[in-house]
Amino acid sequence: MSPKKTSLKKKLSIIEEQMKEPASPTLPDFKETNRERSAKRLMWLGVISFSVIIAVLWGWSLAVQMSEFQLKRAPEYTLASKTKQEWSELFAKQKEDRNSREATLQQIRDAIKGLGALTATSTGQTTSTLTATSSVK
Repeated sequence: MSPKKTSLKKKLSIIEEQMKEPASPTLPDFKETNRERSAKRLMWLGVISFSVIIAVLWGWSLAVQMSEFQLKRAPEYTLASKTKQEWSELFAKQKEDRNSREATLQQIRDAIKGLGALTATSTGQTTSTLTATSSVK
């Protein structure tokens, strides 16, 4: 036989042997699976405990910051109080302006009524005066 044929036969036999063997190894024994389970549990226990520690420390830090924060010294507080004061003053001024306008309108109405009464009486006198003047001519 030629060396090419023997090497080809060897390759074919190797391939056939590999095909006969299972593709994946057999399942590991119980002890290996148990170790993996305990490792996963330990990992999750660590993750949860660190998460709880972080959440507790974050809450504590937030509480400390809130207790140290004084609203009256904050620039936002002065801005809000000035805005409230200006708002109140503006509405008070608007109310005064409205009251003064209503008072002025009432004075104008009274003046118009007075002029109406004067006009009615003066019209009657003027008519009589005019007739008296016209009859003299």
